Amino acid sequence: MSKGAVYFHFSSKEDLALAVINEQRFLWPDLVNELRGLHPRAMNLLLALTSQVADVFLDNVLVRASLRLAFETCDKMSPWVPSLLVDWADIIDRLLSEAQEAGDVLPEVDTRYAAEFIVGSFAGCQRISEIETGRADLRWRVAMMWHHLLPTMVTEECLADMEPVLRNMGQRAYTA
Repeated sequence: MSKGAVYFHFSSKEDLALAVINEQRFLWPDLVNELRGLHPRAMNLLLALTSQVADVFLDNVLVRASLRLAFETCDKMSPWVPSLLVDWADIIDRLLSEAQEAGDVLPEVDTRYAAEFIVGSFAGCQRISEIETGRADLRWRVAMMWHHLLPTMVTEECLADMEPVLRNMGQRAYTA
């Protein structure tokens, strides 16, 4: 597609960036709905979600572009630009709250702060993986993120129950 064809549909780079970002706003909610039946426990769902999003980052150039645009252009655009990062944190916050109500997340965990930290950690994993290995080790980095975060967030029982999920994430990282 030529630059002229793109600008026929979008009056500016900002409008194009906004369209790309808006297209991705439904990625996480759609994945949550898709994975909910497979993972009724909220913490398992959250791990599966981040693993699935890592896969999408590897396979979908539009998703990678939207994250880059969210980092690089949202602060330059008008204040009403929806933030992918806030949307993602909202979803993670809801899942962490659900897990906390179920007794899996420790009561002292502030789910909002934890959600924002997880989003930042995931984004950092994605960025470092892109720089260091061209995203070849993204799955491994996400698995290691959870390996280090979970013991500070969940009960010992939940952590023991999640060990197979973590092990599977790590194995997928090496076989994919």
